Formats: sequence, C-alpha cells, structure tokens
Amino acid sequence: MASIAQNIVIIGNNVSVEEFVVIRENTFIDNDTIIRDGCKVGGQGYELKRTDYGILSVAHAGGVKIGKNVEIQYNTCVDRGVFPWDDTIFGDYCKIDNLVHVAHGVKIGKNVLVVANVGLGGRTEINDGAWIGFAATITNGVTVGEDARANIGAVVTKSVPGNSSVTGNFAIEHSKFLRNLKAANAEDLKE
Repeated sequence: MASIAQNIVIIGNNVSVEEFVVIRENTFIDNDTIIRDGCKVGGQGYELKRTDYGILSVAHAGGVKIGKNVEIQYNTCVDRGVFPWDDTIFGDYCKIDNLVHVAHGVKIGKNVLVVANVGLGGRTEINDGAWIGFAATITNGVTVGEDARANIGAVVTKSVPGNSSVTGNFAIEHSKFLRNLKAANAEDLKE
C-alpha cells in the first residue's frame, strides 16, 4: 500500500502508484505516469549548514513536478526543492531507472533517460534528450546539454555541452578518453 500525503498532492489521470511508494506534500504528478514500488517522492533533501550550535538541517519548502508519461522505477528517491520557486522537475516522457537519487531542485527535461544507480546533485539541470549512464554521478549545479551523454560511471564535475559525450572519473570528452586509454594500453604493451 502506498502512502500519499493528504495535503497539496495532485495526481493526474491514469497514474499508477505501486506498493510501498511514499508521496509527500507539494507534489504534482501529470497523466499516464508510473511510480514503481519503493519510490520516495518529495522528501526533505540533504541540505545542511554548520553553525556554532552544530549541524542544522535546512527545511525544504519547494515541491516536485512530474510530467506526463514519466516512469520512475523501483526504489528511486526524489527530493523536493529547497525553495518554493525552485521545484524538482521531471519533463514529459522521462524514464528513470532503479535506485536513482534525484536531489533538491534538479531539473530534468523531456525524453531524458537515466539509468540505474545514478546520483544527480542538487540544482543539476539535465536537458531534453540527454542520456545518463549506469552509476554516473553529476555534481551540484552542473548542466548536461540537450542530447548529451554522461556515460557509464562518469563523474561529471563540469557542464556538458549539447550533443556531446563524456566518460571517466573525472569525466572528459568521450573521444579524448578513448585516445588516452589506447595510448596507455600501447605503452603497457611496449613493456
């Protein structure tokens, strides 16, 4: 059985919310969307401040807006925005795989594919048509351009231009990564 907050939750037509899903207040889910087992949508994010009195948690006052025909797979966590004007947003037709963490204020465009075990840091922007590979990590405030790719295991610390591809830790342009890898392998063969 799902747990859906009683206040400020709007769920459109033909939305499937499976067992053990938690949907918190300030959440809007548009038509024909699927939220799979174990997802948590609209929770308080990890925004902490060190003070003279210890570490304090910052209350999140924003929300989550999920577009049409979105699918969010098993055990994914989606944090609400910190500020009321900075919601976490999923564009229409996004497909989010299992065990993905979407931090506060992340903006995901239309037709984006995010594979399992991805971590999207706060206020990250993923533009239309992008592909985020298995176990990629994208740090806070980075933009991934339209139709760009962050390949498997990429640790993305700088914005990625549209129609490009990055690989590695720390991620660099994919063809440069392959050239470096081939050069390193050629050196190993000489020894």
